[in-house]
This record gives sequence, structure tokens and C-alpha cells, in this order.
Amino acid sequence: MTREAEVVVVAAAHAIYKERVVLLLDCITVWVWVSKKTWNIALELKARRALEELLTTCRMVRQGLAEAPYKLKPHIILKAYTEKILEDLTFRAIALNMLRYITTRRAGAQILARLRRRSY
Repeated sequence: MTREAEVVVVAAAHAIYKERVVLLLDCITVWVWVSKKTWNIALELKARRALEELLTTCRMVRQGLAEAPYKLKPHIILKAYTEKILEDLTFRAIALNMLRYITTRRAGAQILARLRRRSY
């Protein structure tokens, strides 16, 4: 069961931190494989907020309140990144490098294009 729990945490982190979009496949993965072990792994990897947001979004999809793919709201993304930076020393170091990269002109254009995209 550990491998399945790890897959759920990786899916949550990928959807929330990288893509900022929750796919139906992410929800199916959660619905089938989430367990208590998943929470332990999320806490260990400091990805609790990502797992919570994925579960919340997938609950909305299941109830028909949202449709996948679901683009996360900026305030949700900001909360997830803020908590990750505060809790995870490795991510904090990476975030500093990301800030240096973001200040380049090319990166700014790429980030705006990514934020404005409508679909996955």
C-alpha cells in the first residue's frame, strides 16, 4: 500500500505545485488509492496542503460542483506555496533560485502565458 500512497502524494504535489490544475485522472487516483498512509507520507514530505487541496477539489468534482480539469484559484495556490516555503527547507532554497529566474524577461513572459492558459 505504500507505493499507492506515494503515488497519491506525488499526484497532489504535481497538480498543486507544478501544474496548478487538477485533472480527472488526479481525482481517480485519489478516490482509489488514498489511505491513512497517504497522510503520513504527505506530512513527511511536507505536502499536506497539496493533498488537502487535491482532496477538496476532487470532492467538488464528485459532487458536481466543479468540472475537471479544474484550474486552481490564485489564493489557493498562494496558500499552498506559502505553507510549503515555511515548512520545507529544501523548497525554500529552490524558491530563492526561482525568484532569481522569475526576474528575467523571458521567464516573465512564460509565467504570464502559463497563468493565462485556459486548458491543460
